[in-house]
Amino acid sequence: RHVETGRAYSDRFTTTIRLYSGWNEIEIRLDQIESAPRSRQLDLRAVRDVSILAVDVREPRVIYIDNVRLVD
Repeated sequence: RHVETGRAYSDRFTTTIRLYSGWNEIEIRLDQIESAPRSRQLDLRAVRDVSILAVDVREPRVIYIDNVRLVD
């Protein structure tokens, strides 16, 4: 349904995560994602993509993503 809202910023889950050199363990609860849209509950069964963005990067960096799991 996110596409139906014109991909509105208020209709998605978004968070800021600061990464440091070395291993970073990040855990995001599924209920946080479900309740993120302002006017509805996000249907986790209908998620089609995940985007990871980097901002304010002053020099090229390599980010390895490993062991991504959905745990309820």
